[in-house]
Amino acid sequence: MTTTTEDDLELDALVARVEGALQEPPRPAHERDVALLAGRLAAIDANASAPRRALATRGALAAGRQCYRMGHLIECASHLRNAAVHARGLDDLTRLEVLLQLAEYELLACDVGKALGCTLEAMEIASRTGDPAHEARVLTQLGGVLQSAGLHRQADHCWAQALERLGDRLEPRARGNLWALRFPTGFLLDERGDAVALEAFRQALASAEAAGPRFRDSMAANAHCNRAAALVQQGRLDEARSHLAQAADCRNVSDRLRWMVSAFYAMAEVREHNDADRRARLERLLHPDRAPARIYLVETYGILAAMFAAMGDATLAGAYLARLSDERAATLADLLAAFNREHPADGADPGREETALAFLEHLAITAELRDDATGRHCYRMARLARHLGARAGLPEGDLAAFEIAARLHDVGKLVVPDSILLKPGRLDDMERHLMRSHVHLGERIVAAGRVEVAAPVARIVRHHHERWDGTGYPDRLAGEAIPIEARIAALADVYDALTHERPYKRAWSHEEAMGYLRAERGGHFDPVLVDHFEAMLDDASATGVDFRTDLEKAADASPFQAVLAKLPEAWQASL
Repeated sequence: MTTTTEDDLELDALVARVEGALQEPPRPAHERDVALLAGRLAAIDANASAPRRALATRGALAAGRQCYRMGHLIECASHLRNAAVHARGLDDLTRLEVLLQLAEYELLACDVGKALGCTLEAMEIASRTGDPAHEARVLTQLGGVLQSAGLHRQADHCWAQALERLGDRLEPRARGNLWALRFPTGFLLDERGDAVALEAFRQALASAEAAGPRFRDSMAANAHCNRAAALVQQGRLDEARSHLAQAADCRNVSDRLRWMVSAFYAMAEVREHNDADRRARLERLLHPDRAPARIYLVETYGILAAMFAAMGDATLAGAYLARLSDERAATLADLLAAFNREHPADGADPGREETALAFLEHLAITAELRDDATGRHCYRMARLARHLGARAGLPEGDLAAFEIAARLHDVGKLVVPDSILLKPGRLDDMERHLMRSHVHLGERIVAAGRVEVAAPVARIVRHHHERWDGTGYPDRLAGEAIPIEARIAALADVYDALTHERPYKRAWSHEEAMGYLRAERGGHFDPVLVDHFEAMLDDASATGVDFRTDLEKAADASPFQAVLAKLPEAWQASL
């Protein structure tokens, strides 16, 4: 029987082996080591000694990073959350590392609220250390949170601030990562200009040169690939191939980077000729047997969509945007499926339903952040829909579940590309079609959640854009064929959106909004519900009931909102 000291030494050696493997391309042997390490870490109690918990934290972080590199996001989450448990009470720098890694994972899971919570806690720790390098890391992560919320300019400002914090410090990897993040592609490339892209490339390449032999090749290859992607989109193919040739000359790189070089060469061929044979070669590279993990393939779909849009091929641009949305939806469905495996809906876990609904709610609010930076619209409209539902005669016992269902109405927007959601002008026919796909994708996400209120949620998610006159989507239902929950949610959704400011419009007055609802009585909206809605608000006004306060309280009660409310404060702290 081994002693504790021998056991610690063996565990330390295994952790060091997994850490060392992070500097190499992933191999099956690394996967076996991670599985072995996971088994050893499972035996370490959360109340173990501080040195043993510190070793467990190191091991869980290394295992999480390796799972991330291999595209195993569910396993990654498990390891990082275990690291967070073991890190409690340890030193600031260890906790900082865990929080930043966990925040990065939460962004992959599209949970901006949890990612922001981890980032804000990390910001407090970094401020205590007074080390600009730590502050730069937290600002880098905060930029990622802002970008995930659709706030791309604010995200870039955070990354610029992180570079400023680094100053003249020799931090080539951190600096190279920041310039890679600032590299504009896709719909942002046209907006910000090629001069920014060129500067980002030069700075990333300079950082690679300063990084030393271990990281120089991978950083340089990544910089050349980023530059080539932008040049392919612009049709500057000789320049793009020159950068790809330089990336191919880099030897100490991952299989993912080698795949990127091959994929961008194939894109350049399609950009030049766009015939069936060249598109078929590109498609073979995109096949799951050849392509890297899904998280990287999704980015490639976005680049392809931008390339075909620049070529004037709206059909193929739309096809790749649709695939991007499908892959994002599949990722979320996988996360929810993993949750269901860990928490079966058999009644054994009394908190399962609440946890699953909270995750779906976080997804829905994250989807809304692009239109509503406060994230409060979903709460207000859902509470308004609940009041209208009561007025319209929905059973009292169903109202609480109906409010939850209404809150999730636009969850499918989470997987619609930003190039469509954030487009300032009118959508073309292809873009409008893809925007409308959010109802199908949302229905798919809700179904994966397997919650008790899935049926009313699915009816609202799928049908809240139907119109009383039958001209809505997706099924062109008319009149009472539209589920009553969807009819109520649609009216509450439009009224709240009209009466609150959005990036593209001022807030309408109650009188203006009611004028619109009356005009659409029997067109967009159920005429009886419009009458109920107007009478409900008139009665509230006559009796002194403050509906607005009640609607805002619905948002205030959410733990997610408590964290989200700190986003402006965090943003100001980065200035």
